[in-house]
Amino acid sequence: MANPKETETMTMLSFYSFPPQGIENVEDFGFMLRKVWKNFGALGRVYVAREGVNAQMSIPTNVMKNFMQCCKSIPELGEYMENGINIDPIPLTMEEFQVAGDMDGKPSPPFKNLHVRVRSQIVADGLEQQLNWQSAGYDMPPLEWHEKIKEAREKRQKLGEDAANMDKDIPLIFDCRNTYETVV
Repeated sequence: MANPKETETMTMLSFYSFPPQGIENVEDFGFMLRKVWKNFGALGRVYVAREGVNAQMSIPTNVMKNFMQCCKSIPELGEYMENGINIDPIPLTMEEFQVAGDMDGKPSPPFKNLHVRVRSQIVADGLEQQLNWQSAGYDMPPLEWHEKIKEAREKRQKLGEDAANMDKDIPLIFDCRNTYETVV
C-alpha cells in the first residue's frame, strides 16, 4: 500500500450500512474501525449504532482502492452499504482540501481527524423507535433519483397548472436532507 502521507489529493466519500443482524457490540466495533482506518490516514465523522454505520469521510486518494477493499472485507459493512460507497468523482488537491470546509465562517479542512462515535441511532430522525431499515423499500440510486424527478417535472409541465388534471402517478417529493447533506 502507498504511504497515505504522500498523497497529492483527498477523496470525499460517504456511506450508510444497515446489516440485518445489526452490530452486536458497538463500542468494540467503533474501536476496530478507528484502529483499522487509521492506517489509511482516514479523516471524518463516523456514527456507529446497533442499527449500523453512517460515515462522511475523506481518504488520501493514493490509498483509496485499499480502503475500499478494507471496507468490503468488514462483514458489517461490505454488502450492506446502501448503494455502495458514494465517492466524489473529483478528488481535492491538498490545497483545496485545506479550505473546503467552513469553521465559523472561515475556510478550513472538512475534517481534521477521524471521529468514530457511538450513538443510539445513526440518523437523528427524532423517532422514539428505530426504523427497520431492512423493510424500508427500494433505495433509489442517485442517477435514477435524478431521472425520476426530471420525468415528474416534465409530466407536471405537460399537464399545466390545472389541479383537476393532476395524475396520481406524479409523485410528491419530500426532500428530507439536513443542511449539511443539502450543501454537499
